[in-house]
Amino acid sequence: MRVKDQITLPVKIGTFETTLHLFETTAPEAYDGFDTFTLATAHTKAGPVRLVAISKRNLEWQTGRYASGLHTPRPFDGEGDYFWGYGPGEITDTLLDRIYGRMQK
Repeated sequence: MRVKDQITLPVKIGTFETTLHLFETTAPEAYDGFDTFTLATAHTKAGPVRLVAISKRNLEWQTGRYASGLHTPRPFDGEGDYFWGYGPGEITDTLLDRIYGRMQK
């Protein structure tokens, strides 16, 4: 699943390289597989909505997993109702916090 204006982040650590694709989902964390990270959670009247980063190699499987539980993922383009203004700077900070152990899952 790819959308023209979807925000993606290239990641390179040493020789490891991937691209993270950002989605909004109502799926619980129990639906997350490998290489899927919660970046933020919005608490709404209808329940929590999460902003997640999914690695390129697991993108098809992970979005299918969400959809199998009726939690259709919405590609994040920075214009959504829940995470408006949450851009690459905030996403990078969140990922670095996770890498350095400053933030627990």
